[in-house]
Amino acid sequence: MQRSPAVTITVVAVILATMASLAPTSVHAAEKVVFTSAINVPFAPNIIAVEQGFARKHGLDAEYKIFEAGGMSVEAVVTKNAQVAICADLCLMIQRAKGGRFTLVARTSHTGTELGIGAREPIKKPADLVGKKLGYFKVSPGEQFFELYFRKHGLDPRKATLVHIAPPEWIPALARGDVDAFFGWEPWLTKLPTAVPGGHVLARSGDNGVYTMEFGLVMDQGFLASRPEVAEKALLAVKDAIDFINNDRKAAAQIVAKAYRISPADAETYMANNTYVLDLRKPFVERQRWMAEWVRDHNIAKIGDVDGLLREYVDTRLLGKVVPGRTDF
Repeated sequence: MQRSPAVTITVVAVILATMASLAPTSVHAAEKVVFTSAINVPFAPNIIAVEQGFARKHGLDAEYKIFEAGGMSVEAVVTKNAQVAICADLCLMIQRAKGGRFTLVARTSHTGTELGIGAREPIKKPADLVGKKLGYFKVSPGEQFFELYFRKHGLDPRKATLVHIAPPEWIPALARGDVDAFFGWEPWLTKLPTAVPGGHVLARSGDNGVYTMEFGLVMDQGFLASRPEVAEKALLAVKDAIDFINNDRKAAAQIVAKAYRISPADAETYMANNTYVLDLRKPFVERQRWMAEWVRDHNIAKIGDVDGLLREYVDTRLLGKVVPGRTDF
């Protein structure tokens, strides 16, 4: 039996319509975004934004990449291999001053206990550090803490010998006697007492208001300019992650522990050192001026116009639009 042209047309139309309904369209396709993290709990919001499904909830096809150090995680944004990063604000300023094209859109955490001084048994008070060999990681918050700690206690930094050591080597160097103390951060401060007989934490950076470590969220400038709606979704995913951390720290620690391959108990202990927030207020923005001046004065990068750099670097509009009330500009 010969099929009529009308029937043939109808069958073809049905097939085409079915195929169209099954095929993904650009209008509804999830937007690809890459978040970065270092192996440390202040970076947890980016991990949880993906693992807990907050990015997916906001229509993002998201993944995260973990790096050994915070600076490396920011470099992934600088080289266009990622769009969203968290790092200590000194780390961010160094990368920005060296030409990194990214924008500071929020503060994500602050801590006065993540950073501290690990010391051998004889070191009991600040003055005991004079004339000693002190480990630190050059051009890091640890170096800033060293300078402010000595100033706070009226000590001459020239009367101490600084030894640049990678963080995983702080405790072995202390155990061997290569250094008498180190200005460092977690998890090595917590691990020290069980690893070195008599090893102890002499002070935390926030003691007596000496130094607070603060972390910022940055986004690639090209990403912000070309895909502003996607940037908004990414920021909302980070907001949801921070809310989750603050509402259920134990569950958040389990997610972080799996990603960083540490125990949930350790993750929860380390996370307790951090206050997770999502804001961008004047004191934090003004702090970036100090960061820029410190980078310039230590000859880490040339900064001719600090005000100009800050105008290009900080943008409160995204956060003000997506989460009103979190800025005071």
